Amino acid sequence: MEDQTKTERVLFMKRFKLLSTLLLLVCLTLSLAACSSASYSGEMTNSASKPEAGGASADFAPAPSSAPMDPGGILDGNYSTSAGSGSYYENTKVILTAGLSLQSTDFDGAVAALDALVNAQKGYYESSEYSYGGYYGSSARWGHFTVRVPRENYQAFLSAVGDVAHVTRRNTGTQDVGEAYYDAELHLATLKTKHERLLALLDKAELMEDIISLESALSEVEYQIQQYTSTLKRYDGLIDFATIRLDLEEVVRVTENPTEADPLHVRLGAALSRGWNDFCDGAADFAVWVAYNLVGVVIFLAILAIAILVLVRVLRGRRRRRGQAQPIPQPASSSSRSGDESKQ
Repeated sequence: MEDQTKTERVLFMKRFKLLSTLLLLVCLTLSLAACSSASYSGEMTNSASKPEAGGASADFAPAPSSAPMDPGGILDGNYSTSAGSGSYYENTKVILTAGLSLQSTDFDGAVAALDALVNAQKGYYESSEYSYGGYYGSSARWGHFTVRVPRENYQAFLSAVGDVAHVTRRNTGTQDVGEAYYDAELHLATLKTKHERLLALLDKAELMEDIISLESALSEVEYQIQQYTSTLKRYDGLIDFATIRLDLEEVVRVTENPTEADPLHVRLGAALSRGWNDFCDGAADFAVWVAYNLVGVVIFLAILAIAILVLVRVLRGRRRRRGQAQPIPQPASSSSRSGDESKQ
């Protein structure tokens, strides 16, 4: 009887440990879900996609449908960039671009400073996009801006953008489009000459068939002239105004990572500090997530508690039934005892 009771206790403890392990795994799963949701900022944006800073500068000016209008593949953004300075390209056909990533603990102040800088450099916003955070978890705000500034103010803008917010990434690019630009100008001049000759032939034409043929040729030439003219205007817009893309992110603290040239103790201290800050931020985000999902968490814990109680009662009932089914040993009779004594 005692051995059976010990066996049942051992089985009960094993099942209880298994249930505790399952509960711990559920809690860890919830913690991981909260941490992963904390790294995601809310999607309350003005557009479905998030543009990348420092990309091709000309995607706001698509190329005409006819291939000869853009022989260099410049207007559709299919070109590579190389670092350069705007001050050396005043008399050349060069497109200037830049991309920057910024961090600030004061998002509204950084946006206001950026507005002032754009106005001071006589530029304008081609596009802007904001996110004001989500309903739970990380609610950091961010913004994406495409700024156009006159090419003579390109370097001044880049030099002053560090006063707006902390710069974590910067790249610049240049593209010489002189060959494509002058090729388009040559095509346009040729088409204009052809247009004048067709007009002269149309004035002299007398047969209806000749008139119809000349008018059709004139329509085609005029269409190509419009395309080349539009292409040159787009080139002029890209050349005269530099394109600068900025990503502005609101942070609790500015990221300043040490370099490999820094001493070991500086790098270790920075790593420990950043790890502790990330842990605290994750814990805070998890607390916010629990508060946001409090009703669901309470219901889940209640269901889990009920399941544990039911399991405990089932185990107790099984133990009682086993105890009742076990036969009780009977004491030896007096006759058997006397027989045993006579044998002795």
